[in-house]
Amino acid sequence: MIPNLSPEDEIVNLPKVVNRIREQLSTPFEIFKNIIHISGSVGISIYPRDGSSAEELLISADHAMYYAKESGKNTFRFFQPEMNRAIEQQQVLESSLREAVHSKAFTLHYQPQVNLKDGSVAVEALIRCQHPSLRKLSPAVFIPVAEQCGLIDDIGNWVIQQACADLADFIQDGSKISKVSVNISPHQFKRHNLTEIIRNNLQQYQLEASRLVVEITENVILDNYNSAREHLQELRDLGVSIAIDDFGTGYSSLTYLKQLPIDTLKIDQQFVQGLPDNSDDVYIVKAIAGLASGMELTLLAEGAESEAQLAFIRDELGCHLVQGFIISRPLDIQALKASEFYR
Repeated sequence: MIPNLSPEDEIVNLPKVVNRIREQLSTPFEIFKNIIHISGSVGISIYPRDGSSAEELLISADHAMYYAKESGKNTFRFFQPEMNRAIEQQQVLESSLREAVHSKAFTLHYQPQVNLKDGSVAVEALIRCQHPSLRKLSPAVFIPVAEQCGLIDDIGNWVIQQACADLADFIQDGSKISKVSVNISPHQFKRHNLTEIIRNNLQQYQLEASRLVVEITENVILDNYNSAREHLQELRDLGVSIAIDDFGTGYSSLTYLKQLPIDTLKIDQQFVQGLPDNSDDVYIVKAIAGLASGMELTLLAEGAESEAQLAFIRDELGCHLVQGFIISRPLDIQALKASEFYR
């Protein structure tokens, strides 16, 4: 705590003090002959603007510290009143998610992936939340919160189990759906028991491993390449297919890519959206298509919404696996079973 700050001190001198503290924290030090490097994220609150007691000031500073972490860590932030509102909204969202996990208030929708050449159909499992407070929220909103508050493993395990149960039902029902894809979050992928969880579900529902496709993003691989390669090899040894989702949107490394046991590249929808008129997107998707062809990988284009996009994907890229609204929106189980994609 720094006493007797004037407004001028707050603006000019306080950041200097904080930066000196951060510099001291960043100085390497040795423990048991190991060189340790650390950094610090700092939250700053000002009396009496941000609290009238030590407890209130600490809470405000704590909120500001989390914003500093979200801004890339190793930086500082002053407390702002809107931080309280954001924290309160986050807490409500976390509470609703915990209730949803406890009551299993989730369902899966499935978006068809159609082979334009032979008409075969696979589907991608997409989670939806049925909790009253979360029903209208996109998974892009509640999944990051689940990752932050430690619920993603429970949710991810449920997705794997439910997708396998549904696929077994499709097969028994004589559906032409051949495979189901599940998205694995970065947090869940790093768990050492992922392969065991998938193996147990495949055995429980008597499924051939090749009918399950695990989708991960390329950044998951690059976060910890050696560990990722080990996990992917375990899945490949199990017989599961592996797809790289959102390919081209992260920090691709072709050196790493050629060494990984993967089967499919998915062209991200942000590139497909610009086809066939955006020349940059045309160059990018053609490069990805050439890469997939040269490495003998399956290519899937997602996010196709127009006939022009579909024609370009098929005729210019030579890509026959397509997913997007031009094919079908994600469907719940009842709608999927009533659709042309089911039988």
